[in-house]
Amino acid sequence: ILSFPSMLHPSSFHPSSPSSSSSSSINQRVAMVATDGDELGELVDFSNQYLGDDKCADVVRAVKQHSNPVRVDLRGNRFEAAGAVALAAMLKSPHHPVRSICLEWNSVGLLDQGVIALADALQHDQRLLHLDLRNNKVSQEGARALADALQRNQTLRHLDLRWNDIGNAGVLALLEALQSNSTLVALDLVGNNSSFKHIEDVDRLLERNRALAQPPRPLKCQVEQTTNTEVEYPTASPVDEEQHDQNAQLLLQVLGEKEILEHEVDTLKARVREQTEKLEEDQAQIHLLRREIEKTKNERDRSQEKESELRSDVHALKMQVDELESKRKIEFEEHRTERAALERDVKLARERMTHQEQLQAQALEQKAKQLAQVENERYSLESEVHRLTLSLRSEKDNVIKLEERIHEMTKEHERSLAKAASDHEDALASLRRQSEATANSLEGKITLLTAELEETARSMAAQRDKAEALQATILQHKASHEREVANLHKQTEITIQERVQRAMGTIEIQLEEMKKSRTFLEKEVEKHTELASRLREENVKLQQTSDQKQQELYDQIQRHHKEIQTKHEELELAKREKARLDTRARELVQKLSAQETSATHTKEVYETRLREIKETHEAKVNELTATIDTSNATIMSLERQITRIEGESAKELREADKRFDALAESLSGFLQQQVARERDRRRHTTSSSLTQSE
Repeated sequence: ILSFPSMLHPSSFHPSSPSSSSSSSINQRVAMVATDGDELGELVDFSNQYLGDDKCADVVRAVKQHSNPVRVDLRGNRFEAAGAVALAAMLKSPHHPVRSICLEWNSVGLLDQGVIALADALQHDQRLLHLDLRNNKVSQEGARALADALQRNQTLRHLDLRWNDIGNAGVLALLEALQSNSTLVALDLVGNNSSFKHIEDVDRLLERNRALAQPPRPLKCQVEQTTNTEVEYPTASPVDEEQHDQNAQLLLQVLGEKEILEHEVDTLKARVREQTEKLEEDQAQIHLLRREIEKTKNERDRSQEKESELRSDVHALKMQVDELESKRKIEFEEHRTERAALERDVKLARERMTHQEQLQAQALEQKAKQLAQVENERYSLESEVHRLTLSLRSEKDNVIKLEERIHEMTKEHERSLAKAASDHEDALASLRRQSEATANSLEGKITLLTAELEETARSMAAQRDKAEALQATILQHKASHEREVANLHKQTEITIQERVQRAMGTIEIQLEEMKKSRTFLEKEVEKHTELASRLREENVKLQQTSDQKQQELYDQIQRHHKEIQTKHEELELAKREKARLDTRARELVQKLSAQETSATHTKEVYETRLREIKETHEAKVNELTATIDTSNATIMSLERQITRIEGESAKELREADKRFDALAESLSGFLQQQVARERDRRRHTTSSSLTQSE
């Protein structure tokens, strides 16, 4: 039974039948080859399609559709235990067409159930002649199961178990099975971590089976019979004895030549055996080279996949960096616009404050003028002292109420300012903590990015989310701070305007009352001139009281001025707080710029690393292509050597057969001549003895 590639001819391939092609989606190739017994069969080729156990049922259905004997080539299809069970079920069917199965480069023996199922099928099968299980990870248990099957199977002729892991225990089990099996003529056990002595014992039993399988040659049997049989000759004369001695010498020469020829045949057989061993070694090397080529192809595919993944990761990183840069630019522009708006608001507030200060200065000047007028008109208003005292009392009550309200308002304003300051400090502290925490997390993530490329997307996404959250919180706190500052400005402006309006209203009311009293007094002066002398003494007292009232009014004006100064101080504090917030914002902008620089640095590092990876990958690809080319060249040279060795061995075998046939023919002719001469001599001696007796 020859190997599968050597039995195929390029012109023998033809497409499969429509029924087989429509039964499954797998690629099926069919070729006509010669099976054992000179019967024509088909080679159904499913090799190197990586079908897996799921497609094994389709393969079985496609094979069962053939009516003629077939050889099934299933090399390199990643079949495991489930696929082996499906094939075993096919072999158990009574009329299956399979004569040979090649399962090289699969994993049928990865689990013992697959090989056990095949062994169970072999116990009942009477059609399978060839089973190839090379490179299938068959274990000792699988070898024992196959040995049990060989004790009952009487049809399998060739079993190939090369490059598995059956060990000495598996080889001994097969050796014990060969004691009772006489039909298996080929069992390959190279590369199984077993002893060479056990393999020699197996080879001796296989030689026995091959000798039993070969029919005996008739010529050789005749020679052996003639040489081994003893002929009883009657007593003859000395001349006959000399002739008989010559014949014996010739026979000895023939036997000597026969021994020489047998020795030559043995040497030729040894050479043929050596050539077959060399062929097996070359085939093993070819298999190893093919395995290495497949490994290199797989590594090349994996490297290409890694390269595509790295390219996609680099593209994603570039997109994320571009998004971060665009967001940073947008946020920087928003911050710039907000800062310009804040500066404009501050300028407007300053202008309003200067305008209010001017208005207050004008009001104070008017008040001073009015006080001067009041002092000038004091002497004319002496008659109205009683009414003024009443009005002064009411005014005192109003002033006390105003002072109480002002005190309450100052307390409320102080509480609101303290609360706003504490809230602002808490917000700033939380912002500082959040910014520090985010900065630490960002720094840790940046360091992790240099160590692991696979976590770049997640870390960048987390960094982006945290940066967006930080910016959102900063914007929220800025907006809240701006609202609080605006509310404070509005409250201070409203309170100042209300107080100024109230003071101006009271002064205007007093002026109107004083004008009315003046007109009334002018009318009553003439009436009260008589009472002037009487009231002059009281006038001194009233003057003292008026001085006290003026002092109180002056004190009230001073208090209002102090309140205005405190408001100015609060405004200065607010301005300083705004400046501090501006510095904090600038620091945050600087941190963001530093983070941007670090991000650009990491981007440059990633780009350099990616370039290095690409260069190394290209170098590896070049090396792999070079190794593949060299391996292909070695494979081609080995195939040429194999074909040359096969031709030489076939030629030598033909020459040996010719020489052996010529020797057999010459030996048979010589023996026939000797037998004829001996018969003539015997007739002559018998006739002469008869004449003498007569």
